[in-house]
Formats: sequence, structure tokens, C-alpha cells
Amino acid sequence: YINMPYKHDYDKILTRLTTILSRMNDGEALSVTELAKEFNVSEWIIQRDFKRKPLSKAQKIIDDEEDGTLIVTLPITHEMEIIPIVKYWMPHIRILEPGWIAEKIDRDVREYLQDG
Repeated sequence: YINMPYKHDYDKILTRLTTILSRMNDGEALSVTELAKEFNVSEWIIQRDFKRKPLSKAQKIIDDEEDGTLIVTLPITHEMEIIPIVKYWMPHIRILEPGWIAEKIDRDVREYLQDG
């Protein structure tokens, strides 16, 4: 027995993901809480959708905490594979490791704020 959502459930998921990804590509900062309200679903549903559409094929969720926080590993070969993604999701995401990437992002943001 496989628990499969009805076709209209897939249509709703696809609509949410398409909308979210389109708005991400436009550079819009999104929050799980605001998206949940907009789509009239729980925050858990938005997080589930995010899990279904990983940032990369190499993405692995290593912890899914009770408060909804996801801890994700994402192997990279160059810093620019992750830095734009982190900046896009700020302040809803942060680098735990490696520290040098977190420091680079911190420097970039500070420089931006000083120049702006």
C-alpha cells in the first residue's frame, strides 16, 4: 500500500513550488510564515514543499528540528555555489560550517551596509 496524494494535491504542491521558485529567481526574500499565510497552509506544509525541492541534488537534510528548523548539508566545489543561495535566504538561513564561508558572507554584508 502506497499513500499517494490525489492529483489535485500534486497540482497544489506544484503551484506553490513554482510560485516560490519564481519569486526566489526575482530576488524576493521569502519567509515560511508569510508563505504559509499566503497559501493558506501550515508552516509545516511549506517546509515539506521545500524538502521536496532541494537546492541541489547533493542536498541532504541531516536534522529536522521540532521548531521547524532544517539542518542541511550541501557539498560544494566553489564558494559561489552556496554564497548567493545563503544571501538570498538571509536572515532565514545561516552557515554552521565551514566558518570561512560564514565569515566571508559577514564581511560582504558589512561592506554592503557601510557603502549603502
